[in-house]
Amino acid sequence: MKNNSEFGLRDIVAVAVNSLDAGIESRKDTIDRICNFVEETYIRKQAIEALPVEAMYNLNESYGISVDVMAGSIKDIKIENS
Repeated sequence: MKNNSEFGLRDIVAVAVNSLDAGIESRKDTIDRICNFVEETYIRKQAIEALPVEAMYNLNESYGISVDVMAGSIKDIKIENS
């Protein structure tokens, strides 16, 4: 079986939706699978970690983006609904 790096976004979404339809995964597992793929593939945590605190504050104030940091590394990125 291929690992996530060999799949594209369309493949990951198709597998996740098919797994949900077949009852193999829960809705939460399906969402987590897609979000994890996007985070691992498209979000460059090192670039975000290098941003100054002022920039992170502005992202939070303007767009509702916040990050959870543990031991100097980003553990989660959240976008609040406005």
